[in-house]
Amino acid sequence: MHMALSKRTTKAKTKKAPAKARTKTSDIFREFLEHNEAKSAEFVSSEQTLWRDQYKVKYPAEIVAMKCMDGRLNMSIMTQTPVGIIQPYRNLGGVFDIGSHFGEVLGDRINRATKVNGNDVLVLVTYHWSKGTKECGCKGFGYDVDAACAYVSESLLDLEDVFGKDHHVIYPVKVGIETDEDTLVFHGAGGKKLDMSEMASDSRDILRAALAELYPDMNENMMKSLVKLCVGNIRHIAEIRKTKRSPIDLDHKENILAVGRGFDWFHLPNRMLIVGPYSLDLKKPIVTAGKIILSNIKEGRIPKKDGFLLVTSTPYRNEAGFERQRVVKKSQSLMEFALAALEEEVPELMEYLHIGAGVVSERTRYFTKVDPRRK
Repeated sequence: MHMALSKRTTKAKTKKAPAKARTKTSDIFREFLEHNEAKSAEFVSSEQTLWRDQYKVKYPAEIVAMKCMDGRLNMSIMTQTPVGIIQPYRNLGGVFDIGSHFGEVLGDRINRATKVNGNDVLVLVTYHWSKGTKECGCKGFGYDVDAACAYVSESLLDLEDVFGKDHHVIYPVKVGIETDEDTLVFHGAGGKKLDMSEMASDSRDILRAALAELYPDMNENMMKSLVKLCVGNIRHIAEIRKTKRSPIDLDHKENILAVGRGFDWFHLPNRMLIVGPYSLDLKKPIVTAGKIILSNIKEGRIPKKDGFLLVTSTPYRNEAGFERQRVVKKSQSLMEFALAALEEEVPELMEYLHIGAGVVSERTRYFTKVDPRRK
């Protein structure tokens, strides 16, 4: 049972300053921290670390995935790869603006991959849908698969404008994800598609030949990595069919609104709405997510007594120097911005509010809570 915190005012006031932050850790935030502790321990375990290191030697191309915040879209599980091989960027509806802060974040990732490690980079740009029930698809696009697919096509063009159309080092790939069976569908040259659920074999030679028709200009390093993802996905689909898994319930029950970055480890379906700093208008998706959570409360999908958690996060690489303290300030600023947006546009939600802020180590994925407000 989640403990309720003291209520905030439900009246919206123009340019109202957010109320003073609470210091008590609520039950919902405590559960969030416990889940992170378990996932971080798994990430840094000997087995996972050794598997990840071995994988990187065998398949050196780095892999980035741009995807919706939907908790079902766990591509490590879908492709049977170690956690940390596929670098995910998650946002409400899978919407990213390369001209915003996202372009800087992605550019930094690509610079590290190419300049520091000398690796090629596959950028998987994804959309998703459910073949069984339309309403189990992507709510961010109003369950319109064609609209989501078209958006991804535009995103690929933007990426090629920035990183080049020759694909010598950076190769953006359009990928559909069917969530009932966790199927990957690859789009390629001439409108061709390759659906992993229709593959009769996980033979690497067969897959390589099929993928070469879609991506005739893909170099060997990237092709080798892509084939491995496909092999893992075919085997994962076979396991799902063997167990006769029912489609994951998508009745929206989100009671966590996450703003910022560093939530890659959180993959519980229908629990969290993630708003990354990936567009020029950060207020709009925060307000949209707040309205979804308020609807979940009003319609009884989550108990009122549980409330909702607004949590902010920023990742960092180095413990030494000023970087960690800088990202602490960023998480605090994100909290102030999100609180102000919700208080102004969704004031009714404030009486259910719990807050938490933190920073996440990229090396361990451990979330360390910090004071949510500047002193």
